[in-house]
Amino acid sequence: MDIFAFLYVTRGEPYQSGTCVNLSMDETWVGRISNHLNPDMAFTNAFISHQHFVIRKEQEKAVIYDLGSRNGTEINGLRLTPHTPYPLNNFDIIKLAEGAAVLHFSYVFAEQTLEIQPLSISRQLEIRELPPTVRWEKIVGLAS
Repeated sequence: MDIFAFLYVTRGEPYQSGTCVNLSMDETWVGRISNHLNPDMAFTNAFISHQHFVIRKEQEKAVIYDLGSRNGTEINGLRLTPHTPYPLNNFDIIKLAEGAAVLHFSYVFAEQTLEIQPLSISRQLEIRELPPTVRWEKIVGLAS
């Protein structure tokens, strides 16, 4: 089968950040592994449903369907309505269970090194540098 698209993992155990998953089947099932189910792309996080979403190849395009997952699926911050088709576009960001796993979708293979995303502005404010503080304390009771 020919590869028609790719998922790049940003976050999601057991995958390392930067892992590329080739989409070559007509359907790719994504979810949490269990004794009875082994999705094509299996995560270990308990917030991810066993059958979380599926990506189907429809008329040479990738279409994602949330499978009624308990904690939802988002594309670019918009929560998907379960069992409703959503066409995927290059560079879409897919979040499972409010970010328990984060994937980047692409129709093209990353020939060059990918850029690491900059910190969000809220995270930058969290770690901004503070001016040094000097505390002067008066020591009482020392005899000279």
